Amino acid sequence: MIAIIRFPDKLYFWLLRINMNEKDKEVSRITQKDRKEELLKEYNLLDFITVYLDVRADLTNGKYSNCGYFCYLISSKYASRALDDFNWDLRPVNTRIYKKNYRRFDELFGKSFEVVSTDDDKVEPLIICRYFDEKYPKYVEISEEFRLFHNLYHDRKTDEYYKCDETGYGEKVAVVNDNNKVEIRLKEILEFASIKDMQFVWQSGFTEFSKFTLAELDLEYKPENQKDNEVISVFAAKDSDEPTHKSSSTFCGKRVFAPLPTPKINESPKYEEFIIGIDNNGNEVKHVCDCPRDPSLKNNVFYHTVFFKKEVLDKYYDKPSLYSVEDGGIRHNAGDNSWYLRIDNYHKEDELVHVYLGDLGNIPYKEQHYNVLSSKGISDERYNRDFECDFSPSEKPEHVFIEKYRKLNNIFEKEIGWPLILPLEKEDEYLLKLIRIPSTNEPCHFDNLILNLTKILIDSINVKEINALLNLDEERQKKGSIAKLETLLDSANLENYKPHIEFLRSLQGLRSSIVHRKGNKYQKSLDKFDAKNNSLINIVTDILQKSADALDFFIENITSFKGLQRTL
Repeated sequence: MIAIIRFPDKLYFWLLRINMNEKDKEVSRITQKDRKEELLKEYNLLDFITVYLDVRADLTNGKYSNCGYFCYLISSKYASRALDDFNWDLRPVNTRIYKKNYRRFDELFGKSFEVVSTDDDKVEPLIICRYFDEKYPKYVEISEEFRLFHNLYHDRKTDEYYKCDETGYGEKVAVVNDNNKVEIRLKEILEFASIKDMQFVWQSGFTEFSKFTLAELDLEYKPENQKDNEVISVFAAKDSDEPTHKSSSTFCGKRVFAPLPTPKINESPKYEEFIIGIDNNGNEVKHVCDCPRDPSLKNNVFYHTVFFKKEVLDKYYDKPSLYSVEDGGIRHNAGDNSWYLRIDNYHKEDELVHVYLGDLGNIPYKEQHYNVLSSKGISDERYNRDFECDFSPSEKPEHVFIEKYRKLNNIFEKEIGWPLILPLEKEDEYLLKLIRIPSTNEPCHFDNLILNLTKILIDSINVKEINALLNLDEERQKKGSIAKLETLLDSANLENYKPHIEFLRSLQGLRSSIVHRKGNKYQKSLDKFDAKNNSLINIVTDILQKSADALDFFIENITSFKGLQRTL
């Protein structure tokens, strides 16, 4: 018997659209359009480049991609040789060049290729791959010379590398992800290449496997080759008789980046202009802070007073590990880059900080203004709202938390008649505005976030209404707010609530260890959030995500609370 199933027109169209979308995605993956564009795109110096990647396909487990990057530096004298063919000149094999015939893509292209060894004085790797047979796990390292040249600080918890300037500000310039991916900012690579009179060679290789034949994807076997003064690449696709896949495609490419101009040595320092008064016409008078100091002349321009609002000191108060605002000065503790700026902060009659113009010339230029560079564009949310008229919600953890917090209170008030989390008093409403992922790993920022969050969440649990709803006896009413919340969830016969209760208890324990002298208790509380492997910024991100998850759990189970209310 043959059963004929009729679909409504709209449903049939929806199913057809899904299949077409899946086909489009598969075609895009097999043709490797994104990889081709990536090789040719115009890069900003502040972009991060993947200099090492090692992802292996596992067709039996649904992983259909082989992906690899490996990069090196080549002497400018021999740079043109890097584009002789698309084969990798330098391979990540135990930090040594592969010195044997190596057959690859022979089935695909019909011949084998020989990887030619290169003299050590002509090329050098940017990434060192360390192999130890099976006794120890492999790992990757960024070239020591590169790290020393840029004086990079290694955050061992996050495997990120920071370049610290004379102000103590650290910019992330490299990151190692799980020992199979390394990204480095292009600016630092090309600066390093410049000082060595070398050029940066970016090698990439990808193989994609598909469960469909080329004909099923409306594709043809058509090799593509490209070569110019900067790039060489080859692409090919073919059907396969293998049981694990029906077709595959391979894309290999190389690109040579010219170095930046040789940096100037002993470049003259820069100085900012500041307002030092007004002239007879009411116009601002400005003077550069590069002025000689002559203590014998009290009217010397060096001693002209420059005024700042006191808010300018917030930057230094917020980073006590780097700066200290003292009686009469600001001190920066940064080894060889330490500095001290005299300030007049004794005045009570105004809200200004007074500084001698000449003293401002003795601090780093970047401290004289606070502008920074970035290659980042606007966020997807901002683009969608401004240009697509799509008011999609933000995915940032702090925004998600605040949205869930407000939604929970609204829905609980509407459905149950009282809020599960008490609204903040007017004097505390500012706390919600302070919920954010900090920009630095300063302990003071972390501590304040934890204290504010526990006040918003745990201290605000509506224990009065919970007591009344559950009719708790006097002994059980003595329990803490989290214990009462747990009783409420248990009475509502909810499942899978225990992870949220355990999280709230861990958060409360962390708060308790913060308000007292820190010691073993604080470290044990922090370890519950995997502090050994995470920075304080990552811990805050995780805490905000778990807080939002807990609130979302309460929202999703509102009907269970209504049922409990009717039962009691």
